[in-house]
Amino acid sequence: GGDSAITVWQDMSDEILEQKKREDEEVLLKEEEMYANERKKNYKSAAVHALELNRPHKLRNILEKMIASKTAEEQINEFVSELEKEQIKKLWEIVRDWNTRGRTCAVAQFMISHLVDNKEYALNSTANVDTIIKPLLAYSERHHRRIEKILQNSYLLDHALACMQK
Repeated sequence: GGDSAITVWQDMSDEILEQKKREDEEVLLKEEEMYANERKKNYKSAAVHALELNRPHKLRNILEKMIASKTAEEQINEFVSELEKEQIKKLWEIVRDWNTRGRTCAVAQFMISHLVDNKEYALNSTANVDTIIKPLLAYSERHHRRIEKILQNSYLLDHALACMQK
């Protein structure tokens, strides 16, 4: 018939496999570089690689080490200033996820404080308000209430100890 068409398929399996192999090698090299930088205490580069590789757990561990140092603000600022807009958005998303758990909220709160204080790291679209800012606010309020309760209980403990010493 005059309305039929012939489709010629070309086998691209080898090219696809080769490309996948190259991508896997690149990821492996970045991981090795990330671990080497962490061992050398070059936390800024290690954190950038962890973010690029989408390793939030490793990124949190590295940031905890940075925060524990005496120059925490400076190191965090150097790390974040090196990021591109998309990476900053990804960092906001990761921080939002960390903020949902009590175990990881300390790092999240430190990063939120740093990101909010610097206007160049602001989220500029209204879509980000619903997906990132609202959950951050809700969980931050929850953590604040929890810390307030712990603080109140510590006053009660201080009072009890003071009465026992009399």
